[in-house]
Amino acid sequence: MTIEYAVNFQIDDQVTVMQELVDAFKEQTGITVELTLNGTDYEATMKTRMASGDLPDLWNTHGWSVARYSEFLTPLNDQPWYQYVDESVKGTVQDSGGNIYILPICEGANGILYNAEVLQNNGIDPAALADMADFEAAMDKHVPVQWRQPDEQRPPDGRLAPGLFDQCQPGHQLWQPAFGRHL
Repeated sequence: MTIEYAVNFQIDDQVTVMQELVDAFKEQTGITVELTLNGTDYEATMKTRMASGDLPDLWNTHGWSVARYSEFLTPLNDQPWYQYVDESVKGTVQDSGGNIYILPICEGANGILYNAEVLQNNGIDPAALADMADFEAAMDKHVPVQWRQPDEQRPPDGRLAPGLFDQCQPGHQLWQPAFGRHL
C-alpha cells in the first residue's frame, strides 16, 4: 500500500526529517508514504488538484481548512486526540456544526512585539491600538526617527517593517490585533 502526502515546505532539513519519519513509519507498518513536494506553488497546486478531483491522501493545510477543504474531508471529532485540541484553535478549524477536518499540529499567533515601557514613556497607550493603522499612526507620531527602519528598507507599500524595534527589545509584549487583546 502506498499513500501520498503533500507537504508545503521545501527546507532541506524539514524534508530530510519528514523522510526519516515516513521511512520509520514504513518499517513499522509496511505502508509506503510518498512525499510530494510542491515547491513555492503549493496553494496553486492544491487548488488545481481539488478542481480535478485528484487530491493526495494526506496534505498540510492551514487555518482555512474548513472553508477550502472540508467538502473533501471526513470529520475527525471521533479521533482519540480530539479531546486535546486547543480551544483557541477550534474557532478557526471547526465548521458551524462543530466538526473539525484536520489534526492541528501547530499553532501560530500573529501580532506585534512592542516594548510597553517605551510606548508608555512616549505617551502611547497600547490598549488604545485597535488595528495596524492605529499602531502606525502612534509610531509616526511618537517613535524617534533613529529607531525607525530606513525608508529604503521598507516594503514598497510603505508599511512599517521588521527592524523598527531593534532598540526596543527588553520588556516586549505581544499585541494580537485579530483578538484585540494583549497576550
